[in-house]
Amino acid sequence: MQFKRRLAQLNPLSISGCQLLLDARVTNSLFTDTTELVKATDNVQVGRWKDLSGNNRHCDTPLATNKPTLKITSTPTLNNVPSVYFDGVNRKLIF
Repeated sequence: MQFKRRLAQLNPLSISGCQLLLDARVTNSLFTDTTELVKATDNVQVGRWKDLSGNNRHCDTPLATNKPTLKITSTPTLNNVPSVYFDGVNRKLIF
């Protein structure tokens, strides 16, 4: 429980030189395509993950075969928190 409180108090933007901030809990920063027309939902492939640092270093992949999957309530999530699942083979985002 103490770890969760400390994590909640952490503000990554307060870190000097923060260049990229990705947070799967901010689900409106995840899209199915690079044009940001369709927001990603549970168990759907992610084509763009928007940079929350304000530096516009968004992570993209236009290829369907390379898109990771957003996990909000479907398995596997990480500690019941939304996560982006990469298979370790060909799923990747480029910034």
